[in-house]
Amino acid sequence: CLESGSVSIGIGISDIKDPGASALFAEARKRLGNLEVETRVVGNRAPARMFAEAAAREGVGTIVVGSPHRGKLGRALLGSVSKHLLHHAPCAVVVAPRGFASGRHAGLRKIAVAYDGTDVAKSALRRAEEIAARGGAALEIIVAEDIIVSGGPGGRGITKRRSAAEVAEEATASVDPAIETEGKVIDPGWPQVVGEVAEGIAATCGGDVDLLLLGSKSGPERLLYGSVSKRLIATAPCPVLVVQRAA
Repeated sequence: CLESGSVSIGIGISDIKDPGASALFAEARKRLGNLEVETRVVGNRAPARMFAEAAAREGVGTIVVGSPHRGKLGRALLGSVSKHLLHHAPCAVVVAPRGFASGRHAGLRKIAVAYDGTDVAKSALRRAEEIAARGGAALEIIVAEDIIVSGGPGGRGITKRRSAAEVAEEATASVDPAIETEGKVIDPGWPQVVGEVAEGIAATCGGDVDLLLLGSKSGPERLLYGSVSKRLIATAPCPVLVVQRAA
């Protein structure tokens, strides 16, 4: 659970014909303990679209997608679902890394934000700040030296050319002083292709970051620079929460 307080958890299964569906529902309810739980069957075709439509219909705040564990076909299916949801869900999306369920987790002690100064990155930072404040977690703001940070096209919300250090300092200063916050600058190298940026951010998270947040780029930005979020859900060592751009 990302936030404390009253939370309603919905469990969605895309194919009620799956003989294991009832068992999956039962296992999920058991794992969620005393939390309020509702279950839904959302259809058996185009799972990503069905999940997104159900989330919009029910006013879902966050969709959580786990990593597959049933062979290559399962990995390919869930991978396509999570990647589609990153850019088409009506709400934030969390993707847990493969093997996450098998480990023991003591809660959110350190939260990282991949930040580039754009409007959607600011939204991700505010969400991270809220989660950190509720749980008493430390916050790390990761800024990569790349073309968006320096003021290139597609950097919505950026009005002048700046260095990554300036962007990190500005972001850190905007966080509530009561939250332990650190700004970290990385240089993925030139040309800063999306793969290098994603790998640099994932490596920075190391083993001490419990949750990574970033914003989802819209159409023009995604076409220009590719999708860092799509690569991070495959490479980050921790769960990744992708915040959607506000309509």
